[in-house]
Order: sequence, then C-alpha cells, then structure tokens
Amino acid sequence: MVYYKPGTQAQYLSGVVTVLGKKHEPKPDFLNDKLESAYAWYIELRGKLISRARAEAIRRGESVKDAAEPIRKILLMAICVYLFSLGTTEAMFERCMLLVLYHSIGRAGEVSTMNFDLLSWCPDTESLWTKWQQTKTGRAAPVSYHADATSWKKCMLHAFACYFVTTTGLDSTDGWLFPSLAGLTSEGGAASKTNRLLEKLVGKVLGLTKKHTSHGLRAGAADDLAFDNNVNIVSLILRGDWDWTGECQVFGYLTKKKHVASGGKSLADYPNPGMHASAPRLTSIVDGADEEDAGLLDRFVKQLFKFAPAIFMVGLVGFRDAMVAVLLMYFDDMVNEVPDPKKNCVLRKMKDSIHRSGGTSSDLSRWGTIIREEFQLRNAVNLSKAPQDDNRLAGAVVKLTENLIAQKETAKKQEAHNEKQEEHIKKQEEHIKLQAEHIKLQAEHIKLQAE
Repeated sequence: MVYYKPGTQAQYLSGVVTVLGKKHEPKPDFLNDKLESAYAWYIELRGKLISRARAEAIRRGESVKDAAEPIRKILLMAICVYLFSLGTTEAMFERCMLLVLYHSIGRAGEVSTMNFDLLSWCPDTESLWTKWQQTKTGRAAPVSYHADATSWKKCMLHAFACYFVTTTGLDSTDGWLFPSLAGLTSEGGAASKTNRLLEKLVGKVLGLTKKHTSHGLRAGAADDLAFDNNVNIVSLILRGDWDWTGECQVFGYLTKKKHVASGGKSLADYPNPGMHASAPRLTSIVDGADEEDAGLLDRFVKQLFKFAPAIFMVGLVGFRDAMVAVLLMYFDDMVNEVPDPKKNCVLRKMKDSIHRSGGTSSDLSRWGTIIREEFQLRNAVNLSKAPQDDNRLAGAVVKLTENLIAQKETAKKQEAHNEKQEEHIKKQEEHIKLQAEHIKLQAEHIKLQAE
C-alpha cells in the first residue's frame, strides 16, 4: 500500500476546500479576519489531519517530512567536472546554473530572474554583485560571487566565463542571463529543469542519487556554511536571506554586504572568509608586459568576448577581465584534466581566439602561470589555514622574497648601467671639448697661414 506524506494529504484536503470556496461564498481568503471564523472548522480539521498522518507515518517507520538531500561541495564539484567534460554549450549553461543556485543559496525558481541590469563589479571586494530576487517573499537581497580559492571545477567566475564565451545571442534576450529560464518563475520551470538535469546525471556522477533535487543545492550550501567554523551565524543568515528579527534597518544598511561577502568567500573555499580575497587579474600580465604582449592580450580578450553581450565592453569590464583571468589561470589544468580537450567548446574557443589574435596556445599557458603566481601571492595569508602545517604560506613568502631579491638585483644592474652611461657621457663631453679645442687650434692655424 502507498501512503502519502502528511503534507500531501493536507494539500488534497485544501484542494477540495478551494474548489468549494470558488462555488460558494465566502471565498477562502484567510488574510481577511472577517472570513477567518467561517473557516475555523477547516483550520482545525487540517491541523488534526496533519497530526494524525504524522503519527501514523512514525508508527510505520517512515520519515514525517521529505527533507532535501544536501548537495555539498565535493558532490557539486563532481557534477561540475562531469558537465564540463561533456564540452557542449548546453553543459556550460547547466554547470553555470547549478553553481549560481549553490553560491546564492537560492531556490531553483529564482535563477530565472537574473538580469544583466542587476549585475555590478565591485573593485573593493573584487567580486560580482547582483540582486537575488525572490518570487516567494517579494524581496531582492544582495549576493556576491567570488573566484574560487583552490580550483576551477566549482569556481563561479570560471563557470560564468565558460557560459558567456560559448553562448551567442544574449544581447537580444531583454537582458536575461538565462533566456531559456525567463518567464518560468510562476510555473516552477527552473526547478523542474534543475530536477530533470540532476535525475539525468544519476548513475553518471558518483554519489548522486534520485533523492537529490534542486533544493539540495540550497541545503548543501547552507550546510557548508554552517560547518565552517570561520563563518559566523550572522553571515549564514544574511547570505541565505532568511527572516531574522534581530536584523534592524541600520544593521542591514551598514554591514549586510560585508556578511554576505563573507559567506560567499566561504562557499568559494577561502579558509579565512573574514579577510579580503583578491580575484585573478589581467593586470598581472599587463604591468610587466611589453607593448607587443599587451596588444596581443587586448586582442585576445576582445576576440574571446566578440559574441558576448555588449555590456562586457562598457559597464562590466572589471567582471569580464576577472573572468578572462580565471580562464587563463586554469588553462593548463583544464587541458590536463579534460578527457578530450579538442572537443571542449571552451578550450576550442580560447585557442581559436588566441590564434586569430596572432598568438599561440603557449601564450595562454604563459599568461596563466603569471596570473596564478600573483593570485597566490596576493591571497597568501587568506589561503593558509594554519602556517605551521600548511606550506602554501611558506611557499608564497619564498616566492615573494625571490621577487624582491630579483627586483633588487634588477635595480642594482640598472644602477650600474646608469653609472656606466654617466661615465660614457662624461667621456663624450671630454671628447667634444677636445674636438672644440682642436677646431679652435685649426682656426688659429688657418688664420696664421692667411696672414
């Protein structure tokens, strides 16, 4: 025999009452105090039905409520790696959608409301910000997306980059980030699409089961934050935008973004989310490049985003540059870890763009190494959980020391070169003086001969 969950049984009763209410007055409007008394019998009956159904479910050894099976970091990473390895444009969209839901701690239906007009790049936090609009509550909460501290596999900026550089036609979609989901907010279409995707991946991704649904991304992100000892409860609440009576207007106005960003950095695997996290930068290349290399990089970026929305060339340049930097930083990793790099649409796009710009794949690898080294240096302290048992900080300090020594050596060589130039100039001045005296003597000699 099949038994329905207590909540499902209550829904069937509510459906009957709703149908009757449409045919007979008063209508079932429980927000109206005058009508509430007319449905007191229904409220009491529904409460007793749920209570009885729960008791019976407990006696049968069943769960009283279907709780979402969390999709936490390790499982999410496995899903993302599988989707990226497919190498298709559709897979890049699906990976991006799942990561947006995880990092936003959001419900699947809300991903369909994301719009380019709501995006902004914050130079202070070096992260992307948007308003996460919730159809269920009618609120719009700030949320940030950060570069991952350790890997490309579940990096939000990397997923955005892969999606934007391989998807065409976004300029003609009224600003929607995910046009195929737009308009599905009231139909649960985005949630259904996510559930169908997860169901399709069962058996292909180790650890993913039929119990995992779209809500598991929200539950998994909440669990990951809750079990991070460096994230306080305030950051957890504000990142998920749960109702909290302790939040006053002034508190929310002054510190909300700080706590939201802290939660975002934790989801991006920064061991110390309260500290500043620096995103990968293209300036790592530009600052030390000659004019030819800087020109090649500029052409590559424009070619890579040639078919992306025009806003990346004007209002979201910082976001665009960070995405390109992330792609370059992980270029070698992607090539080495993807089963068939030649069939991957992202890697093909990157190689095609650099060739059309007059460069080679080795330029991508070289740039990526430069970006990675500076990224690790700028985040040296934040990337270390404990200096005594984590050699990343020591390695970064050694690298920084090497750079300082190299700079000093360069300065010494430049100083010695300048001294040699000064000596050369002095010798030239002396030579000019001697030449002037020689010319003067010649002039006097000519004068004497003339006399």
